[in-house]
Order: sequence, then structure tokens, then C-alpha cells
Amino acid sequence: MLKNCARRILNRRTAMSVAALVLAFAMIAAVPAATYAKTGNGWGRLKNADKFLEKVAKNIKKQDNLRFQDWDDASWAIECIAKMRGLGIINGYEGNEFRPNQAVKQAEALAMMVRAFDLEDEAQDLVKLYGSLYISFDDDDHGYFNSNGKSLPKVPKSANWALGYVLIAVDQGWVRLSEINPQAAASREWIAMVMVRALDHEDEAQAKMKTRLPFKDANAVSGNRIGYVAEAVSMGLFEGYDDGTFKPQRSVSRAEMAAILDRFLENELPTNPFMVSGKVTEVSSNQNRIKIATQSGSSVTLTISNDALILSGNKAASKSDIKVGQRVEVLSNGSGIALLIVIKSGGTTPVPITSEVTGTIVGIATPRALTLDVDDQDANVTVALADKCSIMENGKPVAFSSLDFGDKVRIRIDDGKAVKIDVLQRAAAVTIVTGKVTGIHDTILGKSITVKKTDSNVSYAVTLRSDCQVVYGSHDDLDVDDIQIDDTVTLTIQSAKCVKVKITERATDWGDVGGKIVEINQSGIGTSITLKDGSTKRVIALASDVVVRYGKKTLSADDLELGDVVRVDLLNNKAAEILITARAGDVETISGIVTSLVISTDESKVTVKKADNTSITVELHEDVEVTYGSANLTPDKIAYGDTVTLTIVDDLCTKVKITARLDTWGDLGGHITGISTSETGTSITVEDGLTKTTVNLAADVTVSYGTTTGLTADDLGIGDVVRIDLENHKAVEIRIISRDSTGS
Repeated sequence: MLKNCARRILNRRTAMSVAALVLAFAMIAAVPAATYAKTGNGWGRLKNADKFLEKVAKNIKKQDNLRFQDWDDASWAIECIAKMRGLGIINGYEGNEFRPNQAVKQAEALAMMVRAFDLEDEAQDLVKLYGSLYISFDDDDHGYFNSNGKSLPKVPKSANWALGYVLIAVDQGWVRLSEINPQAAASREWIAMVMVRALDHEDEAQAKMKTRLPFKDANAVSGNRIGYVAEAVSMGLFEGYDDGTFKPQRSVSRAEMAAILDRFLENELPTNPFMVSGKVTEVSSNQNRIKIATQSGSSVTLTISNDALILSGNKAASKSDIKVGQRVEVLSNGSGIALLIVIKSGGTTPVPITSEVTGTIVGIATPRALTLDVDDQDANVTVALADKCSIMENGKPVAFSSLDFGDKVRIRIDDGKAVKIDVLQRAAAVTIVTGKVTGIHDTILGKSITVKKTDSNVSYAVTLRSDCQVVYGSHDDLDVDDIQIDDTVTLTIQSAKCVKVKITERATDWGDVGGKIVEINQSGIGTSITLKDGSTKRVIALASDVVVRYGKKTLSADDLELGDVVRVDLLNNKAAEILITARAGDVETISGIVTSLVISTDESKVTVKKADNTSITVELHEDVEVTYGSANLTPDKIAYGDTVTLTIVDDLCTKVKITARLDTWGDLGGHITGISTSETGTSITVEDGLTKTTVNLAADVTVSYGTTTGLTADDLGIGDVVRIDLENHKAVEIRIISRDSTGS
């Protein structure tokens, strides 16, 4: 898909000469934004919300501290900045600074947007494939010129890092190259234009180009951006100031940009498994755990990280400030650890001795007790039931077990306990959704299922209640793990949770389970295989007399291969028969030297130069095995210059065997991803797998490449693979191992 994206750009420019493309910033024609189906949630601009959330999950699990040391300068935006850092949308500067009040540069704004719209992989692929063909970066004093002789802004080398973000923004139709000056501050009207286009409201903006804006300084808005400002205000992306002005030419600060993108993602992902909102119903005695009753009726218990950021009224708070009854919003790492807790409002209300309260049930406890969100009060109350408490609905007695989260009740209290409960209104009515399963995920709220509805192109995500019933034909005792990707299902939803999944048509009817074989284990007690179906993995033991079929052939268990797609018929919880529906393909073995390594949360790749001097790039399987001698390593431990043997199955590298390691001279190594020059000197950023290190260069640093010595820091380039010798935390000698001429 990514290669096709880049190929589209190239095809649109077949009339241009390569020389002209290299010369001009403006030689990439703006491409109209792709048309995306509205999802019903926000603007529907995330191309794949499930994939985006999976990427976020991998990023956020690594987080333990969301603070920047300098964000008190913009206390109003701390919550937005922390959330965007946790989700991997924004980065800071060296020294853990965010510089919130600094004007966001146009390149920085595009980078933040590309991450928020989940297009970073596409951006980096465009750089690798075609980046150097389009834009040349230089530090001389002149600008570049297009074929019509129009001068364009100078593009300094310091903006090289933004190349991919610029290319994908142009390809998506967010901005034209003639409208970009990467190092210039992004004004409010410029951000309005880019965001409106990104959200596919170009037509609406064009229709408002003659609108009379309701601001005192409306005349200050550029004539060709009036419609964009009008539409951005209409969409809620921008507001005017208290003095009645809009200040269109005012620079957007980095903090303001974080707030804009936070607003975008809140609209785009109304169901975010890492965000929990609700009322605190319990705080542990050591204040390390809290329980939250959510609006959907579920209860979530979270452990508070020692470095958790706790805010109340945009000011720092502590664990001791969290009280039962408060409304909170919590960002977790997806594994039950709270990283950010924002106390919105509320507190505890003592149980009255004798009174009557009306509210919505937000907590149900054993021994019998109810927690109510009390009407007309910004607090809740927990009431234990008296032994002879009566519970009535429409004049008839009902059981305590019939009460549910979201039910509205009136409680009569005597001597501090509930003596009578009247059910005034039940929780939301039952909702039925029919469609095809596109995703199954584990979240902190429980297992979640995503279904593409039959009657539209809308995706619907809902959390499964812990006692959710799964039915297929006459089988009414299936487990949630029996649901498969592409099954056609009917969901019964009550109180914002799925209580029943009826499978009406299976993705493949035959057998009990299916998926791709990702692991084969043999032991003294027999053979087992691990199947992956969507996000679900399942280990299945093979019966000793298992039958394996592929087409008309009958095979044995020894014929199974990693990557085979299979359906399995179970008997006594063992595989009695296996049907191979697709084979993994032939196994290919390649040996060579690692010249490039990209480790990411979404897709990891390794490039190897073979003995014949040709190179091959292959994607690493998510469960790739990496070995060096008798040691098992993680993929990020693969190093540039390693001699390796790759095992490739179905175009995926399933095993990397390191046979020899690069000379370990120096203190660190990797490929150069950034070069910065200032009055105090030059620094480079070196990336090795998942690790990034910024190193200042000594004034007398020596640089060599092979037998060529006497080079200087000016000879270093982005993409160069280097080893570095440090003294007093500065680079005193740099050896270039290999050069990268692609500009990536």
C-alpha cells in the first residue's frame, strides 16, 4: 500500500524531468485529499482506528512519566500535552523540555498532525523511496525556483528531518509546497487551513470564502483563507479571543497545537481503551489504587504509577487529593497502570440519617449496597441496604440482582440505611448491531469487539460484558475466544456493553478454531501449535493420530510450517484434524551484512547487503527469533554491520541468526537521524534500534570513512552508519561505517 502511495506521486509527475524535480520545492503538485468514509465517530479521518490503537498500545506501555520540566509556563494545557505525549503524538527537546509557549514551526505542526492521523509509516516510506528525488536541502542564501521562475522559501539542512512529513502532507492534500516554509512559525490561519483540509472540509471552506467573519480584526485574515478560518471556527477547532478578535497572523504555540490535536483525537476516538472517565468509588488505604465506576456501568481498578501526573484545576496534585466521589479522567498504559489522573470535580457526600435521595446507580457492592450519582449534586453517595429493604418497580417487587448500572432509582433512608428503593427508569434500552467482525482486542475495560455494520460502512466498537453469551447455531456455550475475524455476528448491547454475540455465519465453517501458525513446539509429551487469529493467540495440542489435509493431499504433523493458515477440528481439547487453507510458502535463506535496521511499534525491517553487493530489505515477523551463539536476543539488539543469516517465510523474516558482530570500537554506534548546528557547536542524533542518543561534537573531532581520513563534521550526512569514540561526553572521533545517499 505504501509503495503504491509513493508510486501514485511519481506517476502524476511523469511530464516533469528528474532534474526539475530535484531543483524545486514546488515541483510536487498538490494531491487532492483522499475521500474517506465517515465512521460516525468524529471526522472519520483515521484510516484504521484499530491499527492506530495497537500502535498507541505499544508506545504507551513504555511510558512511566509524562512530565516535561518546563510546561508550568502553560499550565492550562498540561493535560493536553501529557495525553499527546502518552499517545506518541508529540516529542520534546533535549533536556526533557517541551517549550510550550514557543511558536510551533510549520514542519513541527505537520509532524504532529501526521502522527495524530497515523500516517508516519507512509511518510517515512516516501522518504526512503522517493524523497531525494524531489527536494534538495542546502544552507546557501538563495531559494529554489520552479519551472515558472517563482521563488520559493529557502529550505535549510536543519529541516531535513521534516521531509517525510512534508511529502505525505502534500500527498494528502493538506497543503501545497508553495504554502510551506518548514522553519517559519505556523500562524492561526495557516493551521486553520491545514486542519480543515486534513479533515476533508475543503468544499465547505471554499463555500465560505465570502463569509463575513464575526471578529473585530476580520480584515487581517488573508483573503484566500477566510473560508478556512470560518470553517475551523464552525468545526470547533478554533475560537476567538475575549476581546472579540481572532488574531489570524498570531503564531500558534506548541501547547496550543497539542490542544488542537487532543480535540481532534477526542472526536475521532470516542472509545479509547486507554482513557477511563467516571467517578472514584474506592481509594486503597495506601493510596496506590483507585476503583472507578464508568458511565457505561463497568468498574475499573487501576494502580497509580509512582510517577503518575495528577492534576486538579490545571495544577499539580498528589495521590492524597484523590477522594471517593470525585469525577476523574485517567490515561492508563493499557495494562492497569494510571499515568495521568485529572480530577474534574466532585467529592463525597455523607449518608444522611433520614432522607430520600434520587440518582443513577454507578456502583453495586456485596454485601448489598448501592452508589448513586445524586441528581443536582456534584457528588455521589453510597448506601447500604437494610435487611428488610424493599425494592419496587412499577408497583411490583424485584430482586436486588435485577438492578444494573445506569438504572435511575429513588432511595428512602432511615437510620443511615436504605429501607425502600423505587426503580424509576431502567438503563438504556437494548441495541442490536449486525455486521462482520473486524477486530477483537483486550483493553483495561475488558475484551472489546469491533464490527463493520452490514447496513453501512460504519465500524462499531463495544466492550463485552464479563458474562457475555456467545452463540453459534445450537451451540450456546461458546467462549469469547471462539469468535473469529470475518465472522458475521449480531450483537445485543445493553448499558453500553455487549451481553450477547450471536454468530450467524462463520468466516470458515469447518472446524472449531482457525488462524495462522506462529509457533510449533515439540516435547516429550507431543506436538503443539500456536495459532494467531486477529489479536487472539491460542495454543493447541495435537492428538497423536492427528490428520493433516491440504487440498486432496493427506499429510502429517511434520508437514506443518510456520505461516500456514489452518482450520482445526478439536476432540477432547486436542487437534484431531487440521485443514491447511493456505501455505506459508517456500523457506528462503539469505546471508549478508546488516546495513539498515528500522524497529517500530508497527512494522520492523532489516536491510542486508549480500555477497554479490546487492541488498534486500525484509519485514521482521512480530515473533521473529534472534540468536547470537547460544543467546536469544530481542530484535532491537541487531546491530549495523552484523553478519547474519535470515530465514524468510512468506516474505517475512522469521529468524535472524547473527554469525559475526561488527567491531565494537568506540562507545556507541548507529545511523545518524539528525544533525544540528548552533553557535555552541554541532551535535548529531544517532539511532540504534529503539535507542536514540544525541551527542555533541568536540571542536577538533576527527572523521574518517574507510581509508579516507581528514574529514570534518560537515562531511557527515543523515543516514550515515557510524561508530563514535567519546571523551568528556563529546565525540572526539567518528568512523563512518557506511554511507546513505537516499536522504532518509
